[in-house]
Amino acid sequence: MSAVATKYGPLHGLSSAEFYLEGTLKECVLQELNEVATPWGVLVPQYSDSDVRRKYTSSMGFYQNGAIRRISLNQQTSISTPVGVFPAELLTFYESGNLKRLFPLNGKLSAYWSEEDEYKLAREFDFQFIFGSFKKKIMAIHFYESGAVKSLTFWPQDSLAVQTPVGEVEVRIGISLHVNGRIRSLEPRTPMTVHTPIGDIRAFHADTQGIHGDDNSLVFDEDGSICSLVTSSDMIVVSDGEGKKSVFAPGFKDRGTSITPLRIDFCSGLVRIGNGKKNQYEINRHRFFIHHLPGIINHNCDTCSGCNACG
Repeated sequence: MSAVATKYGPLHGLSSAEFYLEGTLKECVLQELNEVATPWGVLVPQYSDSDVRRKYTSSMGFYQNGAIRRISLNQQTSISTPVGVFPAELLTFYESGNLKRLFPLNGKLSAYWSEEDEYKLAREFDFQFIFGSFKKKIMAIHFYESGAVKSLTFWPQDSLAVQTPVGEVEVRIGISLHVNGRIRSLEPRTPMTVHTPIGDIRAFHADTQGIHGDDNSLVFDEDGSICSLVTSSDMIVVSDGEGKKSVFAPGFKDRGTSITPLRIDFCSGLVRIGNGKKNQYEINRHRFFIHHLPGIINHNCDTCSGCNACG
């Protein structure tokens, strides 16, 4: 395929390409070396997948306005960010051109390359935030368009103790931050009891496969108050002044082998349980009874052998 013009200069050696209706480039796979000048330096998009761990993927993706949306780098490249310099194999961008996500590694898992192999390549990085400093391996950093860190995603086998508005919590999967740097959400490593406006509830997501650090089980407002949580083990009974009761509990899917956690949201004296406004209640006009259901979490709980955290 002949060279294709972009706002970053012509791209050569395209083996495949997808275009928007008006003719601008949307995605492409490259088979020749191209040097792309960007605000983040001169980047070389992927043109070789001969390595056993390299994914066969599009080299570059673009927004309709021609700005880079994503770029898979041919080799790990140092990228300067507002919170330090990090190696990257995959970058995504906002339409404005600002950095959105950085992935230090982007290997292909296969019979020849395992997650453990990929994990061994990962490096630890130093982070300093309002809530504390730590050194950790990460799978990805998500930035706000302003450049502030929006979330960190950890490796599945890792956890981290962080200071939160409800005390020190052992966190897995990742954490997300408000733009001011305070903790917005986290994923507890084990079921943890949290005091809420309707009583003590155990926050925990029992089935976190595929979940990243952006959205987590326990969510805080900027002032540290609890906005929402999910529970995989607690039933909530709501009673009004006339004795009418409504019962809410986690559900099951995949023929009972997987738990669907129950979500609870708090806002301005109201609580919404599950999905839909019909399950919204004024807290001071109702009574709430929390029942811890023994044994509902019997798998996917990342606790130590013999731990009683799951009941």
